[in-house]
Amino acid sequence: MHYLHIYDGEDLVAIAITDILENSASAFYTFFDPDYELSLGTYAVLCQLEYCRQYNKQWLYLAIKSMIAPL
Repeated sequence: MHYLHIYDGEDLVAIAITDILENSASAFYTFFDPDYELSLGTYAVLCQLEYCRQYNKQWLYLAIKSMIAPL
């Protein structure tokens, strides 16, 4: 697992948990300050894409889970 910490100055505003595989990565879970003015979930995915580019991962899988009903 890779933990991406996103800061605004000294304030931790988001953490994105990424499962790292041989040729890919999976955006496992992201949590963030809901009152923050920017879309931190989108920003986290962009950072994960950059991680994949830097480490030559072919794919980034985005996990989708319903919070209303169990899958």
